[in-house]
Amino acid sequence: FTSDDLERPLEELAAGDSDAAKFVRTFTEKRGIDPVDEDSIEGLATGRVPMHPLRRGQRIRGLTWFDRDTNVVWLVAAHFDHRSGERGDSYAYFRGLRAEQLLPEELDYLLFREQQAIQAADAILDHIDPALRSALADPRTEVRVDIGGVPVSLLVTRATPSPPRLKVAVSMRRTESGFEPPPWWIPAILARCYRRPFGGWDDLPYSDDRTFGTRSLGHDEMAFESFVTGAEGL
Repeated sequence: FTSDDLERPLEELAAGDSDAAKFVRTFTEKRGIDPVDEDSIEGLATGRVPMHPLRRGQRIRGLTWFDRDTNVVWLVAAHFDHRSGERGDSYAYFRGLRAEQLLPEELDYLLFREQQAIQAADAILDHIDPALRSALADPRTEVRVDIGGVPVSLLVTRATPSPPRLKVAVSMRRTESGFEPPPWWIPAILARCYRRPFGGWDDLPYSDDRTFGTRSLGHDEMAFESFVTGAEGL
């Protein structure tokens, strides 16, 4: 594993036939069933923080830690040349590591929190697809959906010829929600609605039209309008 792997999703790390990929699959399979599974290893620099061995085959060993406060299992170390009973076996290697090498640092927690936010955002953004399907199936009828506490309205203003033209209204009036939208939330919503990425706030398809079907937009609503690309794939 390298520092670049910190940015890669677990699914990518587990892909392939390398020892590292195979071990990641073992980690997700075994620790997905039981977060501790094996006896803890004594003599580590972590003191009373329990670390648990993880084994694959004869040569691959790892250490995992179940952080009960965050309900996360960390793969904190791996060794791919275990030779049982020899001076340089995996367990001797693990006992030679410093506490700061074994326990997650602030950067690790930051990356974990960012990943949590991304996963939460992806799950919430999934609500856009059924709303968009409804809007495409019933042109000129407003479809409303709450996306992470942000009220969003969809309206297909022109269904044919393809591609359909979609108007989106995003309200700045927050609803009650336990999710705190990140700064890029509105561009992410619009990218999901229009099925394409945008290059930033200046690239968004703003609309000056203050009507939305049969109603006028509220003072707190921002309007956008553009074509939906790839709508047939919904």
